[in-house]
Amino acid sequence: MRATFSSYKQRFLYRIITRDKKWCLYANMRQRKKWVAPGDTPKSRVKQDLYPKKIMICVWWNCEGMVYWVLLEKNSTMVNKELCIAQLYLVNEAILLKKTQFKMNN
Repeated sequence: MRATFSSYKQRFLYRIITRDKKWCLYANMRQRKKWVAPGDTPKSRVKQDLYPKKIMICVWWNCEGMVYWVLLEKNSTMVNKELCIAQLYLVNEAILLKKTQFKMNN
């Protein structure tokens, strides 16, 4: 009986999918041309942004690894009910695609 309970717990854990969202900073560096004397090396200069650029990433995963991820639009700061529902449909499609790929490979 103990072996069947253990296998049931394992099957149960494989069905759990969870989500997290995280702000990620990114920087697009631009190099500027500068005149220097022949033989001299140009000094590097860093111009920091007053307002760092951020983008939100939503990640869905299960015990086997990442199932689905999406980068949200730059100006979206709210994750509302409609967005979660839309992502759930996309997560379901990603799971079905992984299952068909697994069946084709085995």
